[in-house]
Formats: sequence, structure tokens, C-alpha cells
Amino acid sequence: MDKRDEEILELKQKLIDLMKENNEMKELILFLDDERNYARQFVRQFNQKQSLNWNSLKQKLNHLEQKQFELIKENISLKQVSGNFSSKKKFNF
Repeated sequence: MDKRDEEILELKQKLIDLMKENNEMKELILFLDDERNYARQFVRQFNQKQSLNWNSLKQKLNHLEQKQFELIKENISLKQVSGNFSSKKKFNF
């Protein structure tokens, strides 16, 4: 074999090595792309759940505030009734 044949064989081997490396890089890129898509989907689902939780908590808070106002009104009403009752009692004795 002469020098040119050896160079050709070396270049062919380098080409084969580079093609293997290229395939490995493609596989790595596909894997990383899959991981990125999975992470995006996970974050999207997490944000949706957080949003649902937040909305649920806001609804519960609004409901509790409404109930609190109703109880305050009822307490005021009961105080007025008890005040009227006690003042009537004073006059009856």
C-alpha cells in the first residue's frame, strides 16, 4: 500500500467515526428535546393545577366572607331583638 491508500483508509475511518459521533449527537438531541417537551408539559400542568387551586381558594374565601357578613347581620338583628326584649321587660316590672 502506498501513502495515498493509507490516507484514504484513514480518512474513511475518520468519516466512519464522525458518522457514529453524528448519530450519537442526533440521539442525544432527540432525547433532550423529549425531555424539554416533558418539562414544558409538566410545568403547564402544574400551572393549571395551581390556577385551579387558587380559583378554588378564592371561591371558598368569597363564600366564607359572605357567610361572615350574614352572621354579622344576624348578630346585629339578634342584638336589636334582645335589646327590645330587655327594654320591654324593664317596663313590665
